[in-house]
Amino acid sequence: MTSFAQLKKRSKKNLSRLQKQIEDNQKGKSYQDDRFWSLARDKSGNGSAIIRFLDSPQADGDDGLPWVRRFEHAFQGPGGWYIEKCLTSISQPCPCCARNTELWNSGSEANKDIARDRKRKMHYISNILVVKDPMNPDNDGKQFLFKYGQYIKTMIDRMAVPEQDDLDESEKPSVNVFDFWQGADMKIRIRKTPHSFTYEDSDFQTPGPVCTGKTADAKIEELWKNSYSLQAFMNPEKEFKTTEKLQARLTLVLTGSQVSTTAEDDEVEESPEQPVSTAVESDSESETPAPTSDSEDLDYFATLVETGEEE
Repeated sequence: MTSFAQLKKRSKKNLSRLQKQIEDNQKGKSYQDDRFWSLARDKSGNGSAIIRFLDSPQADGDDGLPWVRRFEHAFQGPGGWYIEKCLTSISQPCPCCARNTELWNSGSEANKDIARDRKRKMHYISNILVVKDPMNPDNDGKQFLFKYGQYIKTMIDRMAVPEQDDLDESEKPSVNVFDFWQGADMKIRIRKTPHSFTYEDSDFQTPGPVCTGKTADAKIEELWKNSYSLQAFMNPEKEFKTTEKLQARLTLVLTGSQVSTTAEDDEVEESPEQPVSTAVESDSESETPAPTSDSEDLDYFATLVETGEEE
């Protein structure tokens, strides 16, 4: 606890500290999470790096899976942007999904188009080690979190359960890419297409340990201990808003009018004027029964990056 003498001694510094805080607030709050790594791209929209997916630490209630899956909504209405985590991520009812179901069940093609635009987007979060990041070499050898979509997740799944070729007598080995000893580095490549971005040129390298040498196990243990708890991203109280708050935000975005019934609802809630994401790849899964093509499920946030809206 601060003593009275210490309080008096630093009183002259308090004003400058307060002024700096006010200045920072006026500049606007940053929505960038430095724990997350994203693949940098050149002026042509292309980029590449080598990463290694890491196993998840068995702590804080982690269920053993080296990933968590979450859903988000991101769309613009008369009252601004609705950029919120979907409560279906934690098996709770989501006001936006409920509204989308109403639109879809109306039978109107126009309403179905609206529901598609507002549908939830799916992404995964895992721990990674950046092996080589040519455009940001300071990241080499550092651990991060990585947000990725269904395309990369499918690549991971196919390494674990490979599709066998009936014409090839040799069976493809199963590889857990998250394993510290028998996993595999991933050469991740992003390439710009006329409408979005693609990761189809990415591939996993020859399986092997993440570290080698006499101190390999010590280094692996350090990697394991320094990994982030993934279940923290599924915490209902800290990561997700209540149904009531999401409903109020949805009403404001869709109508431009805020419905307030309590003093708490009257509090101004900061929301970015435009989406900010640390990932440029997050394939989506629709909450409606609509059949979707690959083009419909192209990364929403990547499109925003390309049009300049995300920046």
